[in-house]
Amino acid sequence: SIDECYQIDPDHVGVCLIINERDFYRDPDPPEMCLLPIGINLLNRDGTNVDRDKLASTFKYFGFKVIIREELKDSEFDTEIRNAMKKFTKQDSCFVVCILSHGYKDHLYGVNSLPVQISDIEDTLHSREYTNLLGKPKIVIIQSCQGSPLQEV
Repeated sequence: SIDECYQIDPDHVGVCLIINERDFYRDPDPPEMCLLPIGINLLNRDGTNVDRDKLASTFKYFGFKVIIREELKDSEFDTEIRNAMKKFTKQDSCFVVCILSHGYKDHLYGVNSLPVQISDIEDTLHSREYTNLLGKPKIVIIQSCQGSPLQEV
């Protein structure tokens, strides 16, 4: 029923954070060496900027305030998501995070090839610290493989 739907204010649709990971590298000697993917070098995602631009224009068309962050290390995801959450006002209706990156199973990769757990992103979004987001829809869109690191044709 309509009573069970979230109400979207067309004048205050919300915030859309787009995280775009394109150029991957491996730290030569990170303290978290054991977390690097074994035997796999993550290739650059050359077409990702087209996807970023299409997402940005689509969400702007629908009235979202769009924030784009690029080339984040694993340790920067939480900070950037929290920074975007701070820009969400009480009048805003919806918060969206789009992440374009490599991934495997339950995680994504920062550009430094270290994993970011999807559950950690969900935990951040459910934080009670950001009262403007309480009771508002939070949507996560992930463009990333979550299965085998190698695809076959």
